Amino acid sequence: MDSTYNQYNYDLVNSICDYYIYLCMMYDKEVSAIGFSLLTGIDRYTIATWRDGGNKLSTKSSDIGKKIYDYREESLSNKLVTGKQNPVGVLGVLNRHYAWNLPGVSKERTSERALTAAELPKLGEVKRIESEKD
Repeated sequence: MDSTYNQYNYDLVNSICDYYIYLCMMYDKEVSAIGFSLLTGIDRYTIATWRDGGNKLSTKSSDIGKKIYDYREESLSNKLVTGKQNPVGVLGVLNRHYAWNLPGVSKERTSERALTAAELPKLGEVKRIESEKD
């Protein structure tokens, strides 16, 4: 596989990224690595590698990849505000990729630990406890 190390002028790519984000925000479009890849010709897997910190020698490429990821969330949340689109699909994407959900629901569940088999109550005991409460 050919290396893409130092193949790009990261300052120029960053400027193009800023302009791409600007256009997406102006026209209520989703910022995405695939869209940026189509605009620039930079392979989408290269952009994903930048985002994940695969290029350890240059922080500029990492900043570009993270910027696209961060602004994707921002562009999707802006779509909710405009009301031009059904929010259910947008919320589905935000929940899957950015852990959006009802406030506190997922955080409350993660702090609880699962009960072991010995700790689980028996059905007869549960009925007695419920009847004692009445």
